[in-house]
Amino acid sequence: MAVLPDITAKVLSERLTALERRALIVRTQSSSFPRAVTYSLTPRAGRLVSVLDCLELWSKSEGE
Repeated sequence: MAVLPDITAKVLSERLTALERRALIVRTQSSSFPRAVTYSLTPRAGRLVSVLDCLELWSKSEGE
């Protein structure tokens, strides 16, 4: 399931690189073949989750 089905590979790569530079995600590449890359949130980004959850709730309540 694609969460961002309309995003191009180039744009996705640019966004992931920007998040990595800002220390919000960590990129891990496996040494096996075929190579797999995973991304995970840093503790710094983890602290933003509750803020983003509140923003989501607020945006959904704006129509009420």
